[in-house]
Amino acid sequence: MRENKTIRKLAAALSAAAVLTLLAGLGALRGPDLTASDAWYQRRSASDGDIVIVGIDQRALEEIGPYQQWGRDVIARTIQALNESEDCRPAVIGIDVIYAGGTEPEADRWLAEAAGEYGNVVTACAAEIGSALTEGADGEYFINPFAVRSFDEPFEALRAVTVQGHINAMMDSDGILRHHMLQLTLPDGREVPSFALAAANLFRERWGEEPVDLPPTDGHGFWYVPFCGEAGDFDESVSVADVLSGEIPADFFADRIVLIGPYAAGLQDSYVTSIDHARPMYGVEFQANAIQALLWGEYKSEAGSGLQLAVLFVLLVLGAWGFWHRRVLVSAGLWVILCGGWLVLCRALYRRGLILHVLWVPVGMTILYACCLAGSYAQA
Repeated sequence: MRENKTIRKLAAALSAAAVLTLLAGLGALRGPDLTASDAWYQRRSASDGDIVIVGIDQRALEEIGPYQQWGRDVIARTIQALNESEDCRPAVIGIDVIYAGGTEPEADRWLAEAAGEYGNVVTACAAEIGSALTEGADGEYFINPFAVRSFDEPFEALRAVTVQGHINAMMDSDGILRHHMLQLTLPDGREVPSFALAAANLFRERWGEEPVDLPPTDGHGFWYVPFCGEAGDFDESVSVADVLSGEIPADFFADRIVLIGPYAAGLQDSYVTSIDHARPMYGVEFQANAIQALLWGEYKSEAGSGLQLAVLFVLLVLGAWGFWHRRVLVSAGLWVILCGGWLVLCRALYRRGLILHVLWVPVGMTILYACCLAGSYAQA
């Protein structure tokens, strides 16, 4: 009789664990788990102070005029002002704006000359990415959801004298920006690094150091960005208008990475990121976070779903076995230990570079605990 009872108990534990594991694998917890993981993992930390943002902000728009009316001479003069001092020149000037095609010949020439004079400028490019029929290495065709359908890059004279990096920002399915595409592969075979990677490597080159170690990427070339700052954390209240007026001493920018980009709500270049779901971050701030992460090299890898599902199944079996027909205090204590221990383990492994699903185990354990508790009361 006892043996039959044990078999029934084991079968119930296996069945319950299998159902809950299947639900997790099918994505039933995807939205809440992503939100919980963002809150549990992403933490503000002090940057190295090597990155400064020069904003195309509201004050610049008021003093210089509407952005749509800016000529390319505005950024040309900004670059010249930043590079003016021989002793206090920035290590890198990153322009988070795409200057494709020709406009006024004199302004285009001025911008190309200013950007090329000292070899410290990174310019932006971007691709339109979508699904397309693509030929694989084996000659077979497949639907590629991340195919480059078109590509915008700086006009030829500017492209010839600067380093380029793409500024594509692609959100996860829930509309949150967590990952960064390390590089683009164009239809002609060219590899284009991200803007952040190009800036980080140029900064390292300035100091005679090796390029940054590349982060681990998924099958589509995306890597998980561990943010160090929320919206506003890289903001030192520096406007393009300040640079042009000469109000800021040259040594403020010395040997730093200076990022010039949209920093006004009306320019519509902002994203909700994993470090803060409430306050959008400007695109240039995202670039600053990505650059800092690349310079630190403390990357995170997302554990494979198959392995995590296997671990979940085993833990749920053990949990169901432990909860069944136990005294309420014993079951409650076990539930606290298993759920709390999982959260502590997730945080510890994250610090070591491994990302686990935060909610899978606590939600599964809570459902099992509630079912076992209800069953015990029903039999009482």
